[in-house]
Amino acid sequence: MKPPGPEPKRPLPLGPSPDQIRWQNVMKSPLANPATQAVAQQRYGEQEAIRKELDSQRQADYVRDYTNWHQDTREYAKFVREKRDRNIKQLGERLGLEKTQADLEKMYFEQGLPRQQQVQKAALDIAQAQQTLTKRPTHQIEGALYQETPEVPAIPPTPGQPGSPGRPAGALEMVPGSPEPKKTLTEQESKAATFVRDVLPDMDLLETKLNHGMALAKSPWSSLGASVPGMGNIFATDEYKAAANAIGRFKGAVMQHLSGAAVSPSEAERNLPAFIPRYGDNEQEVLRKAERRRNYVNGVAAVAGRGGDAIEAGRKIVMQNNSELPVVRDISPEQAKSTLGAGQRFVLPDGTIGVVPWPKHLLPR
Repeated sequence: MKPPGPEPKRPLPLGPSPDQIRWQNVMKSPLANPATQAVAQQRYGEQEAIRKELDSQRQADYVRDYTNWHQDTREYAKFVREKRDRNIKQLGERLGLEKTQADLEKMYFEQGLPRQQQVQKAALDIAQAQQTLTKRPTHQIEGALYQETPEVPAIPPTPGQPGSPGRPAGALEMVPGSPEPKKTLTEQESKAATFVRDVLPDMDLLETKLNHGMALAKSPWSSLGASVPGMGNIFATDEYKAAANAIGRFKGAVMQHLSGAAVSPSEAERNLPAFIPRYGDNEQEVLRKAERRRNYVNGVAAVAGRGGDAIEAGRKIVMQNNSELPVVRDISPEQAKSTLGAGQRFVLPDGTIGVVPWPKHLLPR
């Protein structure tokens, strides 16, 4: 189970913006005429409304983060408290198997079996018992056999080591050799199944062998390659290239599933900033993006499995995660639409607060 991390810090109240200070000085200036002071007072009031709105949003984000952290802390403490009981249970199972082996050998001895045959037969019976104990629960769904995946414990980051967000137990994966589901899938379910099947190999590659794409955050060749065509590939490491290819396939698959058509790599990158490691991200940001990618795939699969609208759910997940990114300030509406991802928050130069909508040309036709 993933440790909850440090307690969120309550943000300090936002002070007046530089524009507010400037208008406040005009309001107090003895050289300003009444008309100018009235305009200054109006501008100051507009900026004050923006300040209050942003401050309120920051405080609301803190309350949400603290509530989640408090709940995670309680659950993690319970998990730690019960560790001894889990260890005792596992030890009891192991000791029980050892005692069983001795009992079996004694029983086979009393039956007159040769000593070597006693040991071999007892060992075989114990191996089968161990397999039964460790066997993962299976479920038959629409004629196909699925098994529950085991829990992958979270590993907190340490200096020089990126850590891992882990993975909870209970997700379903098809048992090797199982027949395909007999159910006739709807178009939505078929697209979702194709998407999940396509991205899972790259997800596993990133999580198990490529440190969640950490090379993309640490390598300067990403920015070099963007400005000098071909140069990035010359200097990039093999790990960087493998991570870039895996992330490229992931973002391409996501956008094709959500839009119904292939989109350019730059457009996919722009609309998935909360999921894609970028040069300069720290280890916690890279891990958070890896967690978002896994949650996105699991969310789409879960909605499709219930017969829901997986495409609409996917768009909402993307926009919700992009909304967690820092607010972009002093940007024009045209710049927001051309540079920010769907769901990202921004503030125009006049103080208007906005959210980038989902691009109309990326809606399925």
